[in-house]
Amino acid sequence: MYQIVICDDCQDELDTLKEFVKNFFTERGLAHNVVEYTSPAVLLRDLKNGVFFDLFFLDIMMPGIDGISIGRQIRRLDAESPIIYLTNSPDYALQSYEVRAMNYILKPYREEKLIPILQNAIRSVNRNRSSQISIRVPDGTVNLLLTDLICIHYNARRLEYICSDGSVILGVTLRGSFEDETAPLTEHFPVLLKCSASVIVNMRYIRKLTAGRVTMRDGREYSIPRRMNAQVNRRYMDYLMGGA
Repeated sequence: MYQIVICDDCQDELDTLKEFVKNFFTERGLAHNVVEYTSPAVLLRDLKNGVFFDLFFLDIMMPGIDGISIGRQIRRLDAESPIIYLTNSPDYALQSYEVRAMNYILKPYREEKLIPILQNAIRSVNRNRSSQISIRVPDGTVNLLLTDLICIHYNARRLEYICSDGSVILGVTLRGSFEDETAPLTEHFPVLLKCSASVIVNMRYIRKLTAGRVTMRDGREYSIPRRMNAQVNRRYMDYLMGGA
């Protein structure tokens, strides 16, 4: 299911866009959920509390917090989900590049103009979802979408894959070290970050990174050894800037 957010302080414009987006997904048989916000502060609160969206439609000129500032906050939590701006002002077009917005559309707009933009957004979301990890388990192999993986724990010579739905996949007993067994995984999927001798996190699910500690969206916290602090911070900043 595609999770879509529309944030606009004008209820009439929000309703019009919401109806168009819902019709677009329904006509194509795509399961979706459109969540509306007229308050950018409430949207930011929900994002910081771990609510996740695949696609953002943001107005720019809103009271309290403008759409560019919201975009910056989104990128601190989510480096991948497409952001599409719809606004009455052309003045912020250059600033939208700071948050790697997919598109910047001036109001009023023709709905047919949104169709190819939405198609591109769906392709982007699908690319983010398409990567899979093959996990060796005692009775065979389990394929897990990378977007469903929060983190990996090393415990009693086995890897525990913590999933976004709360489940845990327990891998087979490892013959080699944690480093040797997981190095191919972190090399192939740069979004995976080793933050200690026994934990790998999916940077997509990081809520906050401070000196010596990483907090995930589900509330899990992990200590970062002092010797790894600089590397972990650099990797995460690269990810937020689109380098991972």
